[in-house]
Amino acid sequence: MKKEKENAEQHELSRSHTKVSFIESSSEDIPPRKETPEQNPPEEIFYDDTPKIRRMQDSTRAREAERSKRKIKAAEENYTYEKERPDGEYIPDMKKYKKRRKLSRQTDVTAMATETLHLDLRDIVPVAVPPPQEPVSPIDVKPAPRAKKTSVDLRAADRSGVSPDSLDVTIRRTPEEAAEETRRRQAISDKMKLENTADIRSDINELRSAIAFRAGALMIVAFISFYLAVRYAFHLEWLDHIPENLISLMQVLLGLAAGSVCVPALKNGLIRLVQFRADTDSMAAVAWAACLMDSAIGVFGGNSDLLAHHFMPCAILVLLLHTIGKLLIIDREEANLNVAANRFDCYGLHIIEDEQRAETLARGVLNDFPVTAAMCRTDSLKDFRKYTYSADLADRFCHYAAPASCIFSLIMAVILAIFRKGGLGYAVGIFSMFSVASGCAAITFVVNLPLFIATRRLSKSGALLLGYQSVDDFYDTNSVMLDTISMFPPGSVRLQGVKMYSNIRTEETLLAGASLARYAGSSFQYIFREVLHGKEQMLFPVENYVYEDGLGICGWIHNQRVLLGTRELMQNHHIEGLPLKAREAELTGQSRNALYLSISGNLSALFVIELQADESVKFWMHQAARRGISVILHTVDPIMTEEKLAALFEVSPEMLKILPMRMNYDYEEETAPVREMSASMACTNSFSSVMQLVACTKVIRTAASAGVFIQAVTILIGLVLVMMDALLHLGMTPGWMMILQCISSLLTVLFVNIRKLH
Repeated sequence: MKKEKENAEQHELSRSHTKVSFIESSSEDIPPRKETPEQNPPEEIFYDDTPKIRRMQDSTRAREAERSKRKIKAAEENYTYEKERPDGEYIPDMKKYKKRRKLSRQTDVTAMATETLHLDLRDIVPVAVPPPQEPVSPIDVKPAPRAKKTSVDLRAADRSGVSPDSLDVTIRRTPEEAAEETRRRQAISDKMKLENTADIRSDINELRSAIAFRAGALMIVAFISFYLAVRYAFHLEWLDHIPENLISLMQVLLGLAAGSVCVPALKNGLIRLVQFRADTDSMAAVAWAACLMDSAIGVFGGNSDLLAHHFMPCAILVLLLHTIGKLLIIDREEANLNVAANRFDCYGLHIIEDEQRAETLARGVLNDFPVTAAMCRTDSLKDFRKYTYSADLADRFCHYAAPASCIFSLIMAVILAIFRKGGLGYAVGIFSMFSVASGCAAITFVVNLPLFIATRRLSKSGALLLGYQSVDDFYDTNSVMLDTISMFPPGSVRLQGVKMYSNIRTEETLLAGASLARYAGSSFQYIFREVLHGKEQMLFPVENYVYEDGLGICGWIHNQRVLLGTRELMQNHHIEGLPLKAREAELTGQSRNALYLSISGNLSALFVIELQADESVKFWMHQAARRGISVILHTVDPIMTEEKLAALFEVSPEMLKILPMRMNYDYEEETAPVREMSASMACTNSFSSVMQLVACTKVIRTAASAGVFIQAVTILIGLVLVMMDALLHLGMTPGWMMILQCISSLLTVLFVNIRKLH
């Protein structure tokens, strides 16, 4: 039976396979082909068995590459990531970066800085309570080797063969002397920095007094000059009998009085104009000099009948508005100095200059060249006054506008004088009209007014925006890198409950968790601080710690391994006694998180933590999303994930990035604390402060650009009106010129007056 069964199985198996036979036969065994008639020959079919391979230049990839080469010039200015590596990474366009870095780091001071009284001042301002210096340790050295001779003639040391090094004597320093040396060095450092602050404050007071006196004197002189210039409009009979040359003499005296109180500004403006480094002072200096020459020629009767107006009040008005704009700079500097004098925990902002590091840190959240802002804790700010008086957008505009308008005015004055046959007096009069029309009376308000408003608001939150250099550095910021601890101020992370699982005392368990959280810089250190009532001196020393991505922290305290993290961290380290997931969900609920603590391989506690979004942080997070600013976060808290943070602050998770542990070195390199830092902006370790500063730079740049545009349009309108008046006799009097300047100044103030910083 068994044999029959095997035969049946083999039969079924043979039926299931396809039968293939190989026949070996000769040509005789093959039957002959049937011939077809010749009248209907069969169609010959040729089979080409070679593979169909397109040439590379005809491939889709090649055609796309050819099209991209044709468009690369047009796209060069709009895209920063253009080339592709074989491994899929992107190479940024460095032309934009180098151009931006050259512009942002060009910290040239404006002419206003030359009016300060202490130019040799060491420009360092303490902004934080400095930590104590490293104590000077006692020196323990071996006794110096005994010399071969008991007495040595130093003058003959080289001839006697005795080395001078053998004569060195080291004096041992006792612990008491080392402590005294430490205190002495700390006192000298603090005294030097405090003296710098006192000198700056004294300089500010003296400079304010001088500028305020200048403004008051110019107001009086401007009123008298304008009164004399428009005397015909008031129908004053006692002035009608005064000769014209005497009126010109009075205008000359008023102009000299205005120039005497503005000597620094006029001197710097003219010198910089000649050196082709014109700034805002150059505009006012040219207008004043032209009107003074016009009035001086009128004293000797050199004015032509074609032009009998004095535009000195318009030039004095330009000087007055320039002076008021400089008062805003002094007020801004004093407000920033008052904030710095509070000595708070200060963090200076800077842009990551290493483009490769910036691209690595921002990879995944940006599609453009990364301009990433980072913070460093510092005790003192360098270049405080240099950034305060840094050149701004108005200075750059005047750098080109002042010489261009001056040359244009000279050419047109000569041409019109020749065309109208007016002579030298007429040419000087036309030149004075052109100079006043292009004087840009409100040019100093373009940048200083929005900076002043922003400084007053930022000073309330402990933030420093020193000058327009801050705007140049951070106006195009598209990402901010900081720690999650800055997004959760005290009270945002709450401890809702604790479940103990070991026989270790509760106090020791809490101290172990607090010590590890504080040492690692976790956001949970606040909840432990509340439980311990701020007794930070009781914390244990942590020997070392390691953060495992998305899991938690592993550290060593008193030769015991301490774990603080999620359930997965405990399972990876084979910690037993974990509660069931159902029990964990029952303890935590839906909106809370579970954080486990393990000591020496034993489960010690379960902390129930609740995260709440601070309203200020939530608001500025939305502002960052609206402006396209990504947030790069460094954290050692396993429950801080991109999805949870996005849901908590109601933003898209695409704008958030949690740095992995492998990027911790780059993060620490960019955020390492420094003793002194050259930074144009500083704030507390708060996400709201950082975003408020970055938002201010963008708003100020927009407002300043609008103000410069208005001033440029005013110059064009003024020049056109002067030309039309010279050709068509429209009657461009000093009154109409002052009305034009006042309207332009009012529009400039309205456009640059930033009432909202968001």
